Amino acid sequence: MKIIDKIFLWLSYVGAYVHLFFTVLIFAGIGYTTHQLPFTIFGGTLLAIFLRLNDDLQDVHQDRIAHPQRPFPKGVLTLKEGNAIWWLLFHALWMTALVFLFFGKIFFLIVFILLLGILKIAPSLRSYPVAKSLLNQTLILPFALFNPFYALLLFGAFATYDLTRKLDPKIHPILVTPIHYWGYSSVYWFCVGTLAISFIGALLLGVQIVLFPMQFIVLLSLLIPFTSPKLWEVPHFLALISLIVHAWCGIFL
Repeated sequence: MKIIDKIFLWLSYVGAYVHLFFTVLIFAGIGYTTHQLPFTIFGGTLLAIFLRLNDDLQDVHQDRIAHPQRPFPKGVLTLKEGNAIWWLLFHALWMTALVFLFFGKIFFLIVFILLLGILKIAPSLRSYPVAKSLLNQTLILPFALFNPFYALLLFGAFATYDLTRKLDPKIHPILVTPIHYWGYSSVYWFCVGTLAISFIGALLLGVQIVLFPMQFIVLLSLLIPFTSPKLWEVPHFLALISLIVHAWCGIFL
């Protein structure tokens, strides 16, 4: 089977097609706001796929226990095949950065350099899930080249979404999620902090009237797991919608 077929096989098993739709939607909004539409859609989607695969390969030993249905633990794809896909995507990323640079777009080269740093540092933060989550959000910082306030609100929105991804109380402890390491109360206050960052960015950008209601709804929804942990997907879904709205805030500028 060709390597491209392996990529589509992996995507189908991790249910990534729905995630890809939202990823394209988010980066389309970022591209619209920063006037870099084709560049952000292609580069951002490629980066998101790479990061997801990188996580799957790093967590394969934990996934054998916590998520045995995933392609690598299940044996649908071997680690050798996964590493081959990883290298293919990695080379595609740096070549994309060079092509963008040819068109005078330096931001993706900076993203790629930050990615190299994350790949180096992230394994040492395995036991510090909140720090690892915030580290991944540094990939948003190059958008400060277009508007630092927009980059700030994106940073907060992405961080909030990332923290809500792993609120499931039934998730296996071996995955060392923030709720296992800190407890939900602490995670709630971390989210309050990331939402505050989004609000400051929105205030400085002048779109607080549009974004504050969404931020406030997410904040209220984060109270739900205190009494009904099984409903953790409610704040997670609302954080995703909030992220999309934040990405597209350029419509209101």
